[in-house]
Amino acid sequence: MSVVAGVTGALGLDARGTMAARAYPVRETADAIATRFGATPAQAGEIERTVERLAGAIAADMAARADGRTLDRIDDALVGSDAPASADAVIAFLERAAEHIETAGR
Repeated sequence: MSVVAGVTGALGLDARGTMAARAYPVRETADAIATRFGATPAQAGEIERTVERLAGAIAADMAARADGRTLDRIDDALVGSDAPASADAVIAFLERAAEHIETAGR
């Protein structure tokens, strides 16, 4: 769960799904990911979009569901996934994680 807590913290969300004390760091997080994977400018934009989607899915889940299981849903979205090795793999990974969280519990 420490990885999951790190993900929500890195996206600027606290345990209730609200913004943490610092500004919503989506661009900062996306830039760090893009730099780490040597993304092209187009890929960097796509990474930012998918990080925004994932952060929105997490925040919406926390706000809409009072079951306290958002961190479990994030964990489920990440389990079994290999570590991405390229910018395109990161984009696909983030898309799958966001989709899993958006559709969990429906």
